[in-house]
Amino acid sequence: MVDNSRRMGSGMMVAGWILILICLTWFFALRETQQTNPNTDPETYFNPDNHAREVVLLRNRNHHYIVSGTINGIANTFILDTGATDVVVPAHVAKKAKLPWGHQQYAATAGGAINTYATRIQELTIGNIKLHNIIASINPHMDIQHTLLGMSALKHIDFVQSGDTLTLRQY
Repeated sequence: MVDNSRRMGSGMMVAGWILILICLTWFFALRETQQTNPNTDPETYFNPDNHAREVVLLRNRNHHYIVSGTINGIANTFILDTGATDVVVPAHVAKKAKLPWGHQQYAATAGGAINTYATRIQELTIGNIKLHNIIASINPHMDIQHTLLGMSALKHIDFVQSGDTLTLRQY
C-alpha cells in the first residue's frame, strides 16, 4: 500500500510539472505573438469632430508596425511598408482571399527583380478603416505570412507617427 502511494505521489508530481511546463509554453508563446504583432485587435475610434475613422497602432519590438486586418473578409496580417509601391500579397494569402491573378509584371526588390501578378483587392480592412478596389501585386516568391501594406493602400489614408504609435486616419 505504501509503495502504491509513493508511485501515485510521484506520478502526480510528474503530471504537475508537465502541466506547469505546458502553461509556461503557452504563456511565452502568447507573449512572443504580442511582441511581434501588438496590434492583433487595434484600437479604433470614430472622431465626430472631423468624421474620421482612426486606428492607433503600436510599434513592435523590431520597430515595425504590424497589424491584423482582412483582405476580402479573410483574416490577414499586414506590415506597413511605405517603401512598397503596391500592396504585396503572398500567393497563399491571394488564394485564400480569391484574388484574381492578372497580367505578369516585374518588380525590383532588395533581393533583385522578380515576377509578380497584378490584382485588385475588393476590400481591405484594418480596424474600422475600410479601403475598396485597391491595386495590389501577388508575389508567388514570398514565403512570409504577412502582406506588405504599400502605398497603393496607404495613399488613401492619413498617417501620423508620434513616439511608438502610428495613427491611421480615414476621412
